[in-house]
Amino acid sequence: MSNDYEIITAKNFGEIEAIRPIWEQMQRNEPFAVPNADVRRYVSGIKALGDETQPYVVLVKFSGRPAAMAIGRIEQRPIVFKLGYKTISRPTLKCLSIVYGGILGQSSEDLCILLLGELTNALHRRKAEMVFLNHIRTDSPMFGLCGTIPHFMTRSHCVLAQPHWQTDIPDSVDEFYSRMTKSRRHRWYRDIRNLEKMSSSGIKVVCYRDINDIEYLIDVVCQIEKSTYKNGLNIGFTDSVLNRALLEQAARDDWLSAYVLYISGEPCAFQLDIRYGKTQFTEYGSFNPRWGHGSPGIVLLLKVLEELCHDPEVVAMDYGFGDAGYKEKLGTNCWLEKSIYIYAPRLYPIVVNAAMSANVAFSRVLRWTAAHIHLDSSIKRYWRRMARRSGQEENASKRVT
Repeated sequence: MSNDYEIITAKNFGEIEAIRPIWEQMQRNEPFAVPNADVRRYVSGIKALGDETQPYVVLVKFSGRPAAMAIGRIEQRPIVFKLGYKTISRPTLKCLSIVYGGILGQSSEDLCILLLGELTNALHRRKAEMVFLNHIRTDSPMFGLCGTIPHFMTRSHCVLAQPHWQTDIPDSVDEFYSRMTKSRRHRWYRDIRNLEKMSSSGIKVVCYRDINDIEYLIDVVCQIEKSTYKNGLNIGFTDSVLNRALLEQAARDDWLSAYVLYISGEPCAFQLDIRYGKTQFTEYGSFNPRWGHGSPGIVLLLKVLEELCHDPEVVAMDYGFGDAGYKEKLGTNCWLEKSIYIYAPRLYPIVVNAAMSANVAFSRVLRWTAAHIHLDSSIKRYWRRMARRSGQEENASKRVT
């Protein structure tokens, strides 16, 4: 590499503040900036996570000018071994985690090599046992380099690429529904009418944006989550210090758009969104399965999208990680992402990598087999039903004790 490159690593809040103007300018210049990589959200999250989590931000300058950044943190990260929805084991490794959207700046191969080299140097210097890059686009230079530069034994294998969906927001509600097939449009109209008929006083959607609403909002959301399968799997929203801090930060910065759907005055579904730039990002959402035959989750989402059609400041709705039927039906833009794990060249991390790769490969074979014999939907429903029952039993036990 040329001597014109300079690498700066920020490892505490003072050093973060020193590069903050550069960070903010680079974030503004991103073609697809996400809230996770915003310095305000990043600092709020690090502080909420406590002393065991430290900042780790790499800035690359070329000829004295900022060229690229990698935004991460040092933390203890569990490596989750699963069979279906069931967790088998959760060993932890000291991890340098790069936040989603945390690779900023020019996307040239030389800059990505510099960034990747500095991140993996943290493994050689024993600052971490693993580097985790959260959902990297598979068409990016960084993704390609992660599959070739790290040694075969230290990089993750068999990780499944996941689609990431967005919906372009049109100028009118009529235009939004005109994109759908006639049968789907009629089905969703019917879902809205059916849900309205279930209520003695109709349905109502309330959007909460103010910091004074946070306490009530968390209470409502947690009550809904307790009735879902997500509660049994520990994957839904929880009343954690981190979630509270991020909601409060979003409200302070006028990002928060938290929607609750009420039926006869009872909250039955929620959707926690972040308005960042011209895109609205959905972070959490769920509904009470007691109302499941009325499709309250999709009804709430449709009501939100209808509202956004009247808002000239929003041009896209982002649905976050992973695939789902409603995302494909509503989405207009899609790309593939993979999470990348790079392990330290030491015995224990390499053993964990081998075991994790084998676990992922085995799970993929099971999923393929279930899909091949048309049992995947039945198995998924069974696992979710069991998880919901387990969560309800755990909640009942907590109330008794």
